[in-house]
Amino acid sequence: MEPARVLKVEEVCKNFDDIACLSNVSFELRQGEILGIVGGNASSKTTLIKAISGARTIEKGKIIELIKSKRMPIIEISS
Repeated sequence: MEPARVLKVEEVCKNFDDIACLSNVSFELRQGEILGIVGGNASSKTTLIKAISGARTIEKGKIIELIKSKRMPIIEISS
């Protein structure tokens, strides 16, 4: 049996002025997994974490958290 999905990020986009910081970022995190976010300075790692937590708005995409086997949208923005 596959571990339960606890977080799903779908095609998340975030811009600052005319600069695309996050461009169609997608991934899933399952129970028991450890996910590393790696990148150089100014590669938008913090922007991604802030978007997942709701501290930053996104222009497009979905961030979905599973709690007790229920899909609960955290953020959903469509263009």
